[in-house]
Amino acid sequence: MDFELVSTSFFREQFESLLMGERQKIQKRLILLKENPFRNKSIYSKKFGRVFRVRIEIEKIEKRIIYVIFGSKIAIAGMTNRGDNYKDLEELLEKVIKELNSYK
Repeated sequence: MDFELVSTSFFREQFESLLMGERQKIQKRLILLKENPFRNKSIYSKKFGRVFRVRIEIEKIEKRIIYVIFGSKIAIAGMTNRGDNYKDLEELLEKVIKELNSYK
């Protein structure tokens, strides 16, 4: 199955604020993600069923790239710090829904 990557404006802002080397690291991970989005650990969400995270180190800080799978779309919600224990997860996922609805 071919997957299409879409991202929130929040993730794009985070991505653009990084140095080129860090962006390249993320781009490599996104290529792997597109090939098989189920390779990463799933995380629990109150509202969504297929939420996953990618572990990555950015600027010597452990981060997580959060994404949701909707059919053939992989929606990149954003990056969170590892130590935050997904406290803003539901809010981040709401941004995905709002932006996906605006694409229609």
